Amino acid sequence: MRKLALLGALLGLGLLSLPASAFAVAASGNDCDYAKSPNQTTSVGVDTDDAGTTGDQVYVYQGTGSTDRAGTTAVGACANLNNSASAGQGGFAEAGVNGTELYAVADGDNNNPNPADGYVGISNFESGTRQSSCNASNAQAGSGSNSGGCGGIKGVLDPIPVDLRGIPTPICGNTSGASWNNTPRDGCYIP
Repeated sequence: MRKLALLGALLGLGLLSLPASAFAVAASGNDCDYAKSPNQTTSVGVDTDDAGTTGDQVYVYQGTGSTDRAGTTAVGACANLNNSASAGQGGFAEAGVNGTELYAVADGDNNNPNPADGYVGISNFESGTRQSSCNASNAQAGSGSNSGGCGGIKGVLDPIPVDLRGIPTPICGNTSGASWNNTPRDGCYIP
Protein backbone atom coordinates (compact mmCIF):
# COMPACT_ATOMS: atom_id res chain seq x y z
CA MET A 1 0.00 0.00 0.00
CA ARG A 2 2.89 2.36 0.75
CA LYS A 3 4.37 1.68 -2.69
CA LEU A 4 1.04 2.62 -4.30
CA ALA A 5 0.90 5.84 -2.26
CA LEU A 6 4.49 6.68 -3.19
CA LEU A 7 3.82 5.99 -6.87
CA GLY A 8 0.77 8.24 -6.73
CA ALA A 9 2.72 11.02 -5.06
CA LEU A 10 5.44 10.78 -7.71
CA LEU A 11 2.85 10.79 -10.51
CA GLY A 12 1.21 13.83 -8.92
CA LEU A 13 4.45 15.74 -8.61
CA GLY A 14 5.41 14.82 -12.16
CA LEU A 15 2.03 15.94 -13.47
CA LEU A 16 2.25 19.29 -11.72
CA SER A 17 5.70 19.93 -13.20
CA LEU A 18 4.47 19.43 -16.79
CA PRO A 19 2.58 21.87 -19.00
CA ALA A 20 -1.21 21.61 -18.80
CA SER A 21 -1.43 20.16 -22.32
CA ALA A 22 0.62 17.09 -21.34
CA PHE A 23 -2.20 15.22 -19.57
CA ALA A 24 -5.95 15.47 -19.06
CA VAL A 25 -8.91 15.03 -16.78
CA ALA A 26 -10.57 11.79 -15.66
CA ALA A 27 -14.07 10.37 -15.26
CA SER A 28 -16.11 12.78 -17.40
CA GLY A 29 -13.07 13.62 -19.48
CA ASN A 30 -13.69 17.34 -19.02
CA ASP A 31 -13.15 18.27 -15.35
CA CYS A 32 -11.64 17.22 -12.01
CA ASP A 33 -14.91 16.99 -10.13
CA TYR A 34 -14.42 13.23 -9.55
CA ALA A 35 -11.22 14.07 -7.64
CA LYS A 36 -12.98 16.14 -4.96
CA SER A 37 -14.23 14.99 -1.56
CA PRO A 38 -16.56 13.22 -0.85
CA ASN A 39 -15.96 11.29 -4.12
CA GLN A 40 -12.46 10.37 -2.89
CA THR A 41 -11.27 9.30 0.56
CA THR A 42 -8.63 12.05 0.64
CA SER A 43 -8.57 15.07 -1.66
CA VAL A 44 -6.44 18.20 -1.49
CA GLY A 45 -6.77 20.89 -4.10
CA VAL A 46 -8.33 24.05 -5.37
CA ASP A 47 -11.22 24.96 -7.69
CA THR A 48 -11.21 28.68 -8.44
CA ASP A 49 -14.98 28.87 -8.80
CA ASP A 50 -15.86 25.69 -6.84
CA ALA A 51 -18.12 24.58 -9.70
CA GLY A 52 -15.68 23.00 -12.13
CA THR A 53 -17.37 24.63 -15.09
CA THR A 54 -15.36 27.80 -15.62
CA GLY A 55 -12.69 27.71 -12.92
CA ASP A 56 -9.27 26.14 -12.90
CA GLN A 57 -8.88 22.95 -10.84
CA VAL A 58 -5.86 21.14 -9.39
CA TYR A 59 -6.31 18.11 -7.09
CA VAL A 60 -4.19 15.35 -5.58
CA TYR A 61 -6.35 12.52 -4.29
CA GLN A 62 -6.70 8.98 -2.91
CA GLY A 63 -9.85 6.83 -3.21
CA THR A 64 -11.62 4.93 -6.00
CA GLY A 65 -10.06 7.25 -8.58
CA SER A 66 -11.37 7.83 -12.09
CA THR A 67 -12.96 4.38 -12.29
CA ASP A 68 -15.46 4.74 -9.42
CA ARG A 69 -15.34 0.91 -9.17
CA ALA A 70 -16.00 -0.41 -5.65
CA GLY A 71 -12.93 -1.99 -4.08
CA THR A 72 -10.47 0.08 -6.12
CA THR A 73 -7.69 1.91 -4.30
CA ALA A 74 -6.18 4.67 -6.42
CA VAL A 75 -3.95 7.72 -6.06
CA GLY A 76 -3.59 10.47 -8.59
CA ALA A 77 -3.43 14.09 -9.58
CA CYS A 78 -5.76 16.03 -11.85
CA ALA A 79 -5.36 19.47 -13.44
CA ASN A 80 -8.07 21.21 -15.45
CA LEU A 81 -7.43 24.67 -16.80
CA ASN A 82 -10.67 25.66 -18.51
CA ASN A 83 -9.45 29.13 -19.33
CA SER A 84 -6.58 27.94 -21.56
CA ALA A 85 -8.35 25.85 -24.22
CA SER A 86 -6.02 26.82 -27.06
CA ALA A 87 -2.98 25.45 -25.20
CA GLY A 88 -4.77 22.44 -23.78
CA GLN A 89 -6.93 22.10 -20.72
CA GLY A 90 -5.01 19.54 -18.68
CA GLY A 91 -5.52 15.97 -17.61
CA PHE A 92 -4.73 13.43 -14.91
CA ALA A 93 -2.21 10.81 -13.90
CA GLU A 94 -3.39 7.94 -11.73
CA ALA A 95 -2.36 4.52 -10.43
CA GLY A 96 -4.77 2.03 -8.93
CA VAL A 97 -5.35 -1.55 -7.86
CA ASN A 98 -8.40 -3.77 -7.33
CA GLY A 99 -7.51 -7.33 -6.29
CA THR A 100 -5.11 -8.67 -8.94
CA GLU A 101 -5.97 -5.92 -11.42
CA LEU A 102 -3.84 -2.78 -11.62
CA TYR A 103 -3.24 0.26 -13.77
CA ALA A 104 -1.11 3.37 -14.15
CA VAL A 105 -2.36 5.86 -16.72
CA ALA A 106 -2.01 9.43 -17.96
CA ASP A 107 -5.22 10.63 -19.63
CA GLY A 108 -5.68 13.92 -21.47
CA ASP A 109 -8.71 16.18 -21.20
CA ASN A 110 -11.15 15.45 -24.04
CA ASN A 111 -11.00 19.14 -24.99
CA ASN A 112 -7.22 19.15 -25.46
CA PRO A 113 -5.91 19.55 -29.01
CA ASN A 114 -5.40 16.23 -30.82
CA PRO A 115 -3.55 13.95 -29.90
CA ALA A 116 -3.23 15.32 -26.32
CA ASP A 117 -6.86 14.28 -25.71
CA GLY A 118 -5.84 10.60 -25.64
CA TYR A 119 -4.25 8.40 -22.99
CA VAL A 120 -1.28 6.10 -22.40
CA GLY A 121 -0.36 3.70 -19.62
CA ILE A 122 -0.22 0.09 -18.47
CA SER A 123 -3.21 -1.96 -17.29
CA ASN A 124 -5.00 -5.25 -16.75
CA PHE A 125 -7.84 -3.46 -14.88
CA GLU A 126 -11.31 -3.93 -16.38
CA SER A 127 -14.46 -2.06 -15.36
CA GLY A 128 -16.67 -3.41 -18.15
CA THR A 129 -16.25 -6.29 -20.63
CA ARG A 130 -12.90 -7.47 -22.03
CA GLN A 131 -12.63 -8.11 -25.74
CA SER A 132 -13.45 -11.77 -26.38
CA SER A 133 -10.28 -12.21 -28.45
CA CYS A 134 -7.40 -10.22 -29.88
CA ASN A 135 -7.95 -9.96 -33.61
CA ALA A 136 -8.57 -7.20 -36.10
CA SER A 137 -12.31 -7.91 -36.38
CA ASN A 138 -12.72 -7.74 -32.59
CA ALA A 139 -10.46 -4.75 -31.88
CA GLN A 140 -13.33 -2.53 -30.74
CA ALA A 141 -15.56 -5.10 -29.00
CA GLY A 142 -14.88 -4.36 -25.32
CA SER A 143 -16.44 -1.86 -22.95
CA GLY A 144 -15.45 0.04 -19.82
CA SER A 145 -11.76 0.58 -19.10
CA ASN A 146 -8.87 -0.41 -21.36
CA SER A 147 -7.53 -3.58 -19.70
CA GLY A 148 -4.62 -4.11 -22.10
CA GLY A 149 -3.51 -7.46 -23.49
CA CYS A 150 -4.09 -6.77 -27.18
CA GLY A 151 -2.39 -4.54 -29.70
CA GLY A 152 -0.67 -4.12 -32.99
CA ILE A 153 0.52 -1.77 -35.69
CA LYS A 154 -2.45 -0.82 -37.85
CA GLY A 155 -2.12 -2.12 -41.40
CA VAL A 156 1.19 -3.91 -40.70
CA LEU A 157 0.87 -6.27 -37.74
CA ASP A 158 -2.73 -6.17 -36.61
CA PRO A 159 -2.93 -7.64 -34.04
CA ILE A 160 0.31 -8.81 -32.52
CA PRO A 161 0.22 -12.63 -32.56
CA VAL A 162 0.29 -12.93 -28.75
CA ASP A 163 -2.81 -12.65 -26.56
CA LEU A 164 -1.75 -11.15 -23.22
CA ARG A 165 -5.18 -10.35 -21.78
CA GLY A 166 -5.13 -10.45 -17.98
CA ILE A 167 -1.46 -9.37 -17.76
CA PRO A 168 -0.59 -5.68 -17.20
CA THR A 169 0.46 -4.49 -20.66
CA PRO A 170 0.64 -1.16 -22.52
CA ILE A 171 -2.60 0.70 -23.23
CA CYS A 172 -3.18 3.73 -25.42
CA GLY A 173 -6.02 5.42 -27.21
CA ASN A 174 -7.15 8.48 -29.03
CA THR A 175 -9.32 7.69 -32.04
CA SER A 176 -11.10 4.74 -30.35
CA GLY A 177 -12.10 6.78 -27.34
CA ALA A 178 -10.28 9.60 -25.65
CA SER A 179 -10.84 8.32 -22.09
CA TRP A 180 -9.09 5.18 -20.80
CA ASN A 181 -11.99 4.30 -18.51
CA ASN A 182 -14.65 4.46 -21.24
CA THR A 183 -13.46 2.81 -24.45
CA PRO A 184 -14.22 -0.27 -26.57
CA ARG A 185 -10.45 -0.87 -26.99
CA ASP A 186 -8.25 -3.22 -24.96
CA GLY A 187 -4.53 -2.73 -25.45
CA CYS A 188 -2.65 -0.41 -27.75
CA TYR A 189 -2.92 -0.19 -31.54
CA ILE A 190 -0.69 2.34 -33.31
CA PRO A 191 -0.58 4.69 -35.14
